[in-house]
Amino acid sequence: MNLPFANTRDLAAALRNDHFPALSVLPYNRFDVENTEFCWLSPTSEKQAFAHGKLICTSHSDWCRPGNFLCGFAVEKGLSGNAVPDNPSEKMEKTWFWNRVVERAGQPLADKINAAEQAAGEAMQIGISAGMLGTGGKWPRARYVIDGTELHEAELEKGDGVLAPFSAVDSLEGFATALRTFDGSASEWYWAVLIVGFECTAASSGPDDTATVAEALKAFAPWIRAGD
Repeated sequence: MNLPFANTRDLAAALRNDHFPALSVLPYNRFDVENTEFCWLSPTSEKQAFAHGKLICTSHSDWCRPGNFLCGFAVEKGLSGNAVPDNPSEKMEKTWFWNRVVERAGQPLADKINAAEQAAGEAMQIGISAGMLGTGGKWPRARYVIDGTELHEAELEKGDGVLAPFSAVDSLEGFATALRTFDGSASEWYWAVLIVGFECTAASSGPDDTATVAEALKAFAPWIRAGD
């Protein structure tokens, strides 16, 4: 699929204006929106939308090839357990939607992926990245191409070992098990983001498949919400 937009902000705005009018566009770098590599469509206009399930548009090389977009569903994990962040808003509460996704990472997630892939006619990818806030450097990342219920490893950087549970993942069921193992005391001091999305080209002269991508992502509409 192709999304003929100059940047993530323009792509997110098009999705919001034509397909998700109830959502708010939140660029990661609101002071340089034309060059920001991450932009969210959030159920709230508050910049600190960590607690919510949301759509994401990214051009970052951690998630897609240079010049492409990854467009999909995203959810974030904050610091948890005994971790004490400098900024209280970074401490994950029970209401964060991350907790709901961990609970539903089995068949409910598989059903949403299947519905999205059926609508788009293309395979999605799923991945997780985790790191300690303020430490700099590249965060460890595990990323897979989805093939039915099977997963094919696209990239695995275990880093300091926090993503070790994902080492032998080869199925959505295995990913769900690894996610629940990761979501424990060993990751208390780690921020994480989980993304399920489509990688799309961004050729300005190519076709515009925004409507197809939007229709596919509507499969995740019940999860684009605040926690409870």
